[in-house]
Amino acid sequence: MPRFELSPLGDQDLVDIYAYIAQDSPTHAATMLVSFETLFGKLAGRPTLGERFEVRRSGEVRRTFLGSYVIYFRATSYGVEILRVLHGARDYEKLI
Repeated sequence: MPRFELSPLGDQDLVDIYAYIAQDSPTHAATMLVSFETLFGKLAGRPTLGERFEVRRSGEVRRTFLGSYVIYFRATSYGVEILRVLHGARDYEKLI
């Protein structure tokens, strides 16, 4: 069964996103994490979803969106690796 794995940076991104949102609404923060996890599961089953592009430091990656966030991922033999989860306003070139 296809699965997703979070890179250490991707995992830290989710911790940071949760902490930031939870300052105003812990309930909304928990809902966002569930939404991310649901999307990651879908990507694992269909790793060619999303826009494909090249990043100097990481090579070929894909990205897709959830609200204001951009999920950067790579297809693997087991499904997908979630590289980063960044707010859309951040400079991804320096962070991936």
